[in-house]
Amino acid sequence: MRKTLFYFILTFLPILGFGQILQEGFNDVPALEANGWTITNQSQPVGTTSWFQGNTTVFSSHEGPANSYAGANYNNTSGNGGIISAWLITPSVNVKDGDKLSFWTRTASGSIWNDRLEVRASQGAMTLPSGAAGVGSFTNLLLVINDDLDLSYPENWTKYEIVIAGVGTTPVAMNFAFRNSLDNTSGNEGNFIGIDTLLIEEGDGGDPDPDDCDPVNVPYTQDFESAAVPAMPDCTTIENAGNGNNWTTTNTPDNEFTGTYLSYKYHDSNAANAWFYTQGINLTSGTAYKITYEYGSKAQAAFPENLKVAFGNDNTHTAMTNVLADHIGILSGATKLTNTVEFTPTTSGVFYFGFNAHSNANQWYLYVDNIHIELAGDPEPNDGCLDAPNGQYPSATFTPTCVGAPEEITSLGWTGEFSKVNLTAGTEYIFSSSIATDFVTISNEAGTEVYAAGVTPLTYTATNNEVVRFYLHLDDECNYATSGLRSRMVQCGDVPPPPAYTCEDQNVPSNDFENGLFFDAQNLAVDVIVGDNGFSVYGAELNIFVDGSTDLEFYVTFYNDAAGLPGGVFSEGFGTVHSSELIGNAFGYDIYKYTIAFDAPVSLAANTTYWMGVESDAFAWEARTGTTLGSGLVFANDSTGGDWADGSPDELVYTMICEELGVSDMSSFDFAYYPNPVKDVLNIQSQKEVKSVEAFNLTGQKVVSNTTVLLNGQINVSSLTPGTYVFRVTLEGGQVETFKIIKR
Repeated sequence: MRKTLFYFILTFLPILGFGQILQEGFNDVPALEANGWTITNQSQPVGTTSWFQGNTTVFSSHEGPANSYAGANYNNTSGNGGIISAWLITPSVNVKDGDKLSFWTRTASGSIWNDRLEVRASQGAMTLPSGAAGVGSFTNLLLVINDDLDLSYPENWTKYEIVIAGVGTTPVAMNFAFRNSLDNTSGNEGNFIGIDTLLIEEGDGGDPDPDDCDPVNVPYTQDFESAAVPAMPDCTTIENAGNGNNWTTTNTPDNEFTGTYLSYKYHDSNAANAWFYTQGINLTSGTAYKITYEYGSKAQAAFPENLKVAFGNDNTHTAMTNVLADHIGILSGATKLTNTVEFTPTTSGVFYFGFNAHSNANQWYLYVDNIHIELAGDPEPNDGCLDAPNGQYPSATFTPTCVGAPEEITSLGWTGEFSKVNLTAGTEYIFSSSIATDFVTISNEAGTEVYAAGVTPLTYTATNNEVVRFYLHLDDECNYATSGLRSRMVQCGDVPPPPAYTCEDQNVPSNDFENGLFFDAQNLAVDVIVGDNGFSVYGAELNIFVDGSTDLEFYVTFYNDAAGLPGGVFSEGFGTVHSSELIGNAFGYDIYKYTIAFDAPVSLAANTTYWMGVESDAFAWEARTGTTLGSGLVFANDSTGGDWADGSPDELVYTMICEELGVSDMSSFDFAYYPNPVKDVLNIQSQKEVKSVEAFNLTGQKVVSNTTVLLNGQINVSSLTPGTYVFRVTLEGGQVETFKIIKR
């Protein structure tokens, strides 16, 4: 069985990386204002809540602890109805054009009440909003989610990204605000929303690499999934040739329009004349091409929209002289309409394809998605195979960990059968079979719509966070068999870097003491991978949970590798405790960093894998999730002679010592303290000169500071109140000894 300390997560301030301006995981919403955030409820009338810590009974966070998100609900105003205007405002940050603001949000599953969220910005000195209709200095409206109150607020965690524009290339001070804004005077609107994983990071000024924007050949596809909402994808452009609004991108689902797509929102007074242009595309005169695209309007019975499609030799409206289609009076109710046009250019060159919203003023929304330009003779994609006579296997939905390598869903798969796989929007997946001729189909969870199909391996980029079906068939004719096992596999994520190869790289850092593995008759082991040059190790630093005495023993065994598990013994012996230092507390236990020296250096050969096993009378060895070195850890139950087995979490925390600790340090020396418990006088004996003595209570407050040499090796502690104290003794040469004393 696995013996693991219970798991816990510390609340901590975020550590920003390169390019990160502000990061917030909302682990402690009440503490935000102490860190420069502003929370203000301007609802009318003011209700019983404002922004608050996430409620796990409604839904859990996007990442981190289950309640680590900021929540707001209909109680921002009176339960009998009112105007909701609850503000969550970031600290002032310095941003420039091209920097990015991203966050995740959702509402409760199955909600029948509308929620609405505004994202606003204030430049320079901030003026707070006042009253339900006031916005203060937050006059720049960047994004509205569910502006039309049509229950389109996402019910799964969905990422929104906003590219900063219009402030210039020199950073300026700005505050960003999330406003739960809703007219609930009827008492029939408003439910519950959450915000999580906010990040403001430096961009590239909004300019893609010019080389990436060189003209391209067909086939050309623009599905808008690479766009940072509401901006356009790299290498595409927009032009407002009139006085109405311009095109934006959105990822707010509307009926059949999901993922990220192009959207034009009506102007109250001015007609539309907005153009979207593709990247430049190389075309040859006399060659037949075809363009396919999806389009539609939000309205179904009123507010018709108009869309023109044309191409020309420049990305300006005056160059769009070759009209391919003009759709007048579109009323699709957000159902996707598909149009294909064949055309033959009369000259060769670089051409841009334009999509022109030219609707009347005060209409509603016009949508475009999935533009594809190819040779007219290209075959149509296969329709895929959605029949599964052999049903689903396995019954559980598989969630890939995205480690950059194929992950096996099952090794007992048949054709005419499917597995369910949980996908993340924007991630590229490779679906494959162990039989090279198998035919793969990816569909929606219900098995009614084909997303992609082809011979294994099949690549598909998810447009939504959703569960899909992964079918296998013998061929594209949907043939199948009731026998013939094969593996169904899926791959995603970047290939991880190779494991560390030098002695200095043999270091697994602590993750805030998140977990540990009990020794308790177990031999705990970690793999040690040696690169092109062999090295010698002289000892190790281990983070140890202590339960009682700190006078511990360690026995270290190096094993040869045997097919990914510890094999025969390579070297073994006791590890001499060189020093110990109190470094923290978790789960009610003190944690010490023990430096242990091996009886003799252990020389490890180049390009070889070993396993370092440790047995001890200590309580537990710190462990952490997330593999940072090697392949993880294993353990064996020595008391029953059990086999080696995978441990949990992923790694044990340690650092190899790659040079001699020194003769004087390696030799043992006497150090003792008594009595324990102590009443009046504590005795401290050491062969090395004592330079200082300090003592701390369990809250970290220093209660004893003695920088002089002890008188006859004694210190008077009679003035201390009864309780437990941690003593820190510094010896000659910088050696530190820490221990715990109980004062009667």
